[in-house]
Amino acid sequence: MRFLKLNRIKRINASTIGELYLIDSSPLFLCHTLEDVVRKPGVKIDGETAIPEGEYAVIIDYSSRFKTNMPHILKTNLKELDTFKGVRIHPGNYSKDTDGCILVGEWDGKSDFIIKSRDTYKKVFPIFDNIIKEQNFIKLFIKNGEGVMI
Repeated sequence: MRFLKLNRIKRINASTIGELYLIDSSPLFLCHTLEDVVRKPGVKIDGETAIPEGEYAVIIDYSSRFKTNMPHILKTNLKELDTFKGVRIHPGNYSKDTDGCILVGEWDGKSDFIIKSRDTYKKVFPIFDNIIKEQNFIKLFIKNGEGVMI
């Protein structure tokens, strides 16, 4: 079974930068990610907190906010997350664009934003879509690295 692994690597200001991999026979780097700040377990500030590290399921379904089908992050039992609703993987460049979601793009190694987000999304969406058509969902494992906690 193929799955995704998101390694959160650095906190810069109000942004958390990560690396997203597709794990198949060997890890394949897909892109960088940008999320809101990772907070201590049980602490959540609406629109300013990344989802907790752990294991999730990703499906593709219709987003009423974006008016299109896109990756939706759920609990492993395919139910909505308890305190985070409508968490998606989508384009965006800054922490103000996340609202708890995971943004995809390219990172320059120092900034608190990502670039080429729409191009990156166009590259990774078909990968997600093809795997989900085969497996019904993709497992997503999120791991916090040192230096991402408040």
